[in-house]
Amino acid sequence: MPLIPDGGSLRKRLRLFLLFISFISFTMLPAVHGIAQVGEHLVLEAVGESTSFDGNMSLARDMAVTDALKKAVALALERYLSPEAMENNREIIDDAILLRSGDFIDEYFVVDEGSDGDRYRVAIRAYVIKQMIADELTALGMMRKTGDDPGVLVIIVGRGADDAGVVSVVENVFRSALRGKGYYQLTPALPGGSIGFPGTELSTAELVELGEHAGAELVIFGKALASSSELVAGTAMRSCEARVTVRALRTADGNTVATADAHGAFVGAGDEDGIARAMEQAASRAAEEVTVRLGQGWRVETSAPPLVSLTVRGIASYPDFAGFRDLLKNTVKGVTDLSYRSMSTGMARFDVSVRGGGLALAESLSSLSLNGGFLSVTDASPEAVELTIIK
Repeated sequence: MPLIPDGGSLRKRLRLFLLFISFISFTMLPAVHGIAQVGEHLVLEAVGESTSFDGNMSLARDMAVTDALKKAVALALERYLSPEAMENNREIIDDAILLRSGDFIDEYFVVDEGSDGDRYRVAIRAYVIKQMIADELTALGMMRKTGDDPGVLVIIVGRGADDAGVVSVVENVFRSALRGKGYYQLTPALPGGSIGFPGTELSTAELVELGEHAGAELVIFGKALASSSELVAGTAMRSCEARVTVRALRTADGNTVATADAHGAFVGAGDEDGIARAMEQAASRAAEEVTVRLGQGWRVETSAPPLVSLTVRGIASYPDFAGFRDLLKNTVKGVTDLSYRSMSTGMARFDVSVRGGGLALAESLSSLSLNGGFLSVTDASPEAVELTIIK
C-alpha cells in the first residue's frame, strides 16, 4: 500500500510547522543554540560563562554576558561560513568581528542566569543583524556569494513524522548527492533532522516560505511512495517497489529549475529491508537526475579573470590588514573579486581575481602607499605575487 496517506488542511499544518520550528529555536537552550530568522535578524540563544575573581560576582556576570554575545555572533557566522573557513580564519574573525560582537547585535535579553560556586552562567537571546554580518564578511573577502554553493532545503514527504525511515533514506541520498555537486543542505531545527511532513502536496508559496525561513536559495520538495506484494505464496519473499518524485525551485522567485521522477525495485525477505533498498535505488536515480538539471539550470558559467595567490608581509596590526584589503578592492584596477585565505603573525594571504593576472597586479601594487608606508613587490609571476609593507 502507498506510504503517503491524504492530508488535511496543508496551510494549517504549514503554520503549525513553522511555529514548531520557532518554538524549538526559542525554548531549548544548550551552550550554543540554533538559528531562527525573523525579518532582518538572526535570533540566537547562547550561554556564556565566567569565573569570579575575589568574589566579584557582578564582574563575573558582565564577563559571562560578553562571552554569550561572542558565542551568539559566532553562531551567526556559521550560517555563512563552513567549519573549515571558520578555523582557517580564526585570528581575523576574533580581531575583526568577535572582539566587537556588540556592534552586530541589535538587542538581547537575558533569559536565565545563575551562579555555581565561583562560576557565573548567563543565557541570552540575541537579535543579530544579518546584513551587518554579511557586509563585514564581504569586506573581509570571506562572504559566500549567492549562486556559489547555494544552500538547499530538502523536504521529503513520507508516511509522516512517526515513521521517518523512508524519509531518512531519501534525505540521506540527496544529502550525499548535493554535497558531491557543490551544494550544501540546510535543515530546519527539528529533532532528528529529518522531516516527515504530514501532507501530500505543498504549494509553491508554501515551499518558498519554508525556504526563506531556513535561509535557502533552493528548495527540493519530494514525495516518496512505496508498495510491496507477495512474490511466492506461503513464503516471506516480497516484491518491493518505490517511486521518488521531486521538484526543485528557487526561493527568490519560486520558479522550478529541475524535476525528477525515478523508480526502484527489490525482491527480498521482509517489507522493511526491501522497501528501504528499493527506495534507495529510486532516490539515487532521482538525485542524479535533479542534480544534473540543477547544474544546467542554476549555475551560469562565465569566463573569469585569472586567480592570483597574493602574499603580504609586514602587517603590523588589523588597520594595516583592513587598509590593504580596501586598497585592493577600491584602488587596484582590474580586481573583480578577492577572498581572504589566512593570517599569521605579520602575514596575510589572499586569492585575487584580477584582469591581466599576477604581473598586472604586481605593477599596480608597486606604485601604491599604505598608512605612511609603501608596498615593495618582492616576487611576481602570472599566478602569484609576494610583497612587503615597508614603513
